[in-house]
Amino acid sequence: MWRLALLVVVAGCATPPPERIPPLNFSGRGVIALDVASIQIVEEYQSPMARPHVDHLAPTPPRLAVRRWVADRLRAVGRRGSVEVIIKDASIVEVELPRTEGVKGLFTTDQSQRYDGRIEVKIVAQAPDRLTAGYAQAAASHSNTVPEDISLAGREEVWNTQVREMMNDLDDRLEHGIYEGLGPLVRR
Repeated sequence: MWRLALLVVVAGCATPPPERIPPLNFSGRGVIALDVASIQIVEEYQSPMARPHVDHLAPTPPRLAVRRWVADRLRAVGRRGSVEVIIKDASIVEVELPRTEGVKGLFTTDQSQRYDGRIEVKIVAQAPDRLTAGYAQAAASHSNTVPEDISLAGREEVWNTQVREMMNDLDDRLEHGIYEGLGPLVRR
């Protein structure tokens, strides 16, 4: 009987597993139907996969967020022509910040790193049968700093929030750019 009580006490003290960061999703914003036969993604930006670049460490790296955006927001509904979605930048760069030195530094929690994120996308349409070609281009950037005592889970949450905020900005800008620069290809 005492073993059961001890098990209940130990189980009650166990730390809960870390919360899983939900994936980015843009499907609630509606689909933009384009009168083209295909949509391709071209990744011009290639992450160095080494510091100071940390984009590959984010729960949803910016390049994958752009891919998710394309899957959720753009649809090819035509028979001819094509659209290329070119990922020109999808980076998050870590910048070391100065820290308080000496005795004062022992009692100070400084902001130790800044993360500078940038996403740039160009959408190019070619529909030769209608002699229509156009493009939309947009970029979004966001920076965050973190304290020196932040956990890995805390950093991942910062990166995830950063990517989400950049993608929200990019979504607004690209949608406007699509209606302006690719208007003849948009089907309502």
